Amino acid sequence: MSKQTAVEWFWNEIAEVLPFTVDSITAIKMYDKLQQAKAIEKEQIVEAWNGGNYGYFYSKGNKEDFNDGSEYYNEVYKGGEQ
Repeated sequence: MSKQTAVEWFWNEIAEVLPFTVDSITAIKMYDKLQQAKAIEKEQIVEAWNGGNYGYFYSKGNKEDFNDGSEYYNEVYKGGEQ
């Protein structure tokens, strides 16, 4: 099972907070913003990993199990796909 990023968690939880439905255009805009946020978060995770900030991460295995931040992200977060 892959880990969930903070952005993915927020997206999954927001429906419980918002007491209304949105129209199609708003839903599309919100989904676009979700994709932008996930891209930013992925970039931050990859850069932190590549910068040597391994202590920030709770990966399965050791830092030596991954060649770079992209490999770490894709393995631990399954490429950000839910």
